[in-house]
Amino acid sequence: MYSSTLLTSQASIGAFATNQGLLIFGWYSLFLGVVSLIPYKSITDGGLLLGIMRNNSVWKRQLVLQRLISASYQGTRPRDYDTALLEQALAHPDNSATDCYAHLYAYAHALDSKDIESVRLHLNAALDLKHLTTKLFQRHLFCEAAYCSAVLMNEPDNAQHWLKRAEQMKPLTLKEGAFTRAAVAYSVQDNETAQRLIEQCYQELDDEPDAGARIQGFDRLKELHELIKLRTAIVAKTVA
Repeated sequence: MYSSTLLTSQASIGAFATNQGLLIFGWYSLFLGVVSLIPYKSITDGGLLLGIMRNNSVWKRQLVLQRLISASYQGTRPRDYDTALLEQALAHPDNSATDCYAHLYAYAHALDSKDIESVRLHLNAALDLKHLTTKLFQRHLFCEAAYCSAVLMNEPDNAQHWLKRAEQMKPLTLKEGAFTRAAVAYSVQDNETAQRLIEQCYQELDDEPDAGARIQGFDRLKELHELIKLRTAIVAKTVA
């Protein structure tokens, strides 16, 4: 009898604690939801709604960027971005990080569309605005500059310069810098290193959560791979 009563008591306490925990969690979640609707900060949902109601161009641009990000994660590759959205993202520059992000998305679109002139335009614009962004984002820009210099512009010195700038911001891990290092290795005729790094990139790109970026990434890898194979074949023929 004693053990049975004790067991029942413990079960009751456990149920009570669980119910109270769920109740507290529910009220806390509700509190966070309500707080997020208060427009006292630009990062809250309330701030976003207030900006929309005020027809604020800053908020409109941020919403446009969110739509582009969402489309990319759902599988829209950069060359298929809605050009009207890109134009809206680039409109009304306000000397903020948003300007830099907008140019980066326009750069991705141009790169995937093989519009080299626009690639230069938007990448240079993003680099000019890099000081408005985080160091991590700046490092990403430098890596893109290294890739473009190496593969699109055939400028090995500039490719090495931008890779060095990226490393100065924060050393690249083997996973982070494989593609950039492969492009730079290709530009300085180190085909063996470039090939090895490309094989590593193929394995890692499967884990990329951004579906649109993943599709473009595979195409960029394939393009660089083909360039290396072509050069290797030319060298082999010359030697023979």
